[in-house]
Amino acid sequence: LEFIMAMANGVLHKPMFGRFSVEKQESLLKLAILSIAAVLAFSTRLFSVLRFESVIHEFDPYFNYRTTKYLAEKGFYNFHNWFDDRAWYPLGRIIGGTIYPGLMVTASAIYHA
Repeated sequence: LEFIMAMANGVLHKPMFGRFSVEKQESLLKLAILSIAAVLAFSTRLFSVLRFESVIHEFDPYFNYRTTKYLAEKGFYNFHNWFDDRAWYPLGRIIGGTIYPGLMVTASAIYHA
């Protein structure tokens, strides 16, 4: 119970494993959590390749490239109101309301920096 209370308060007076200091244990825990998150992210992204073969579906990288180029050249307002007639052919796609523009905005900001 004392160990749980010490963890709840954020203070550990003695290491959980005798040969590692508390700081070393915290670093190892952070590294383990980040490693698990990286493996899960990679395996989640790779799942469609394992299930549907190694084909890039919907030309995802090319779509991101085209939308980033449009954003960098025309600005955010025009990008948000852009109707892309080459996406979701033959119907087209309203870009501003149907995507998450984080990648495009970040790449455009780096391009203009």
